[in-house]
Amino acid sequence: DWPEVICCSLFYACGVGAWLGSWVVPLDWNTSWQKWPIPGTRGAVGGYVLAAGVLIAKLAAEERGDRRRERDEAAAAAAAAKAAMALERAAAEEKAKEASKSPDAVAAEGEKNRSENEEGSKEVEGEADGKDSKQKEEQKPRFDVNEENWWMYM
Repeated sequence: DWPEVICCSLFYACGVGAWLGSWVVPLDWNTSWQKWPIPGTRGAVGGYVLAAGVLIAKLAAEERGDRRRERDEAAAAAAAAKAAMALERAAAEEKAKEASKSPDAVAAEGEKNRSENEEGSKEVEGEADGKDSKQKEEQKPRFDVNEENWWMYM
């Protein structure tokens, strides 16, 4: 897509430059640069140079943006790898701690977790019963369709 944009931009810039440069031809200044092919040629060259400068600046800015984007992606990947290594290290340390615990401490901790899970499941069951009754109440229609208000449901 870029080659087409570059060619068209340079072509149109030459045409506009030649058109703008030829404005000085009818002025009666009697100078050498005002005679016929010189103003149009200088305008075309000026338009070409101006358009080329703008296109080069635009391409350079786009290239800088690509490099910046690549650098940011590499930094994000490095940060993700560092975080993954930290998680692996933490998991290894936790595993080492558990391996160093005595069997009695492990059994006591497991019993404690089991009793907490049973209490939590009882609370959840109670909440679920309350939610079911609320849902049933919400499902009841608020208005009964009868002869007086049938038109509201059309």
